[in-house]
Amino acid sequence: MDNPKYRVNQQPDSLRDEFHAEKSHHIEAPSGLDLHPEPKKAVRVSKRASMAIVGGLGLLLAFAYGGYRRAENAQVAARDGGMSKSVAPATQAGMNSQILFPPERPH
Repeated sequence: MDNPKYRVNQQPDSLRDEFHAEKSHHIEAPSGLDLHPEPKKAVRVSKRASMAIVGGLGLLLAFAYGGYRRAENAQVAARDGGMSKSVAPATQAGMNSQILFPPERPH
């Protein structure tokens, strides 16, 4: 029995030959698509340029640290501006207050 379900080729030989005769089997890739593109070149920086960049960053950091220390010292100076550095003025003020306001003595 010749079952059409199991037939490999449904077309007659003349149609198949005609189809293959008209078409070429060469496949062309699209013009905008590269199948094996070259990798991008790495950006290189010379030693002199890298040293200049590092030096500039170091200089910026030094100025920033100097400004921070200056602001911190100004805050400390403002906080301690009116205070004396020794105990002598407090002792002298205590003696003066005892002279001006003598302690009360019990009767």
